[in-house]
Amino acid sequence: MTIASRLEGNHWINGNLGAESMTIPSGAVANTHIAAAAGIDASKQEHRFAESYSQPAADTSGDEEKAVHIVYGTAGTIISFEAGSAIACVGDGQITVDLRKNGSTNSLLSAAIVLDSNNTAYVAEAGTIGTPALVDGDVLHVLVSTAKTSGTVGKGVFARLLLNEDAA
Repeated sequence: MTIASRLEGNHWINGNLGAESMTIPSGAVANTHIAAAAGIDASKQEHRFAESYSQPAADTSGDEEKAVHIVYGTAGTIISFEAGSAIACVGDGQITVDLRKNGSTNSLLSAAIVLDSNNTAYVAEAGTIGTPALVDGDVLHVLVSTAKTSGTVGKGVFARLLLNEDAA
């Protein structure tokens, strides 16, 4: 017959504590408890990606759709998406920047980011994420479209996507 014993209160062990198995309560191990050189396998971690998109800073921004990330993890979450331009639009010139996935025409943002004459060069405008959930194999792409009647379209549009993925 196995006899269980129980220690009540606080205890200090000056040395090594070993066990054949152990159940650690949820929340008992925090980031500060893990050594910097712990060597935790990548398959046990969440990964953060910062993907960039840009057009040449000296060129007038043009219509383009470009893939910027393929999700590899079992699941993922979009954290943020922002866009700006190296030279702001003038007059009625506009640059619209959108984030989409898997060739869909549906935006992952609540509304596409519109850059116009009210924006400042090199200051990114944050988009509002409408659909943050991702799965393995999702292809994320940036869609840029421009418009003007008598104004000037800005130059050097850029964007940054920040996302987390659970390891595969």
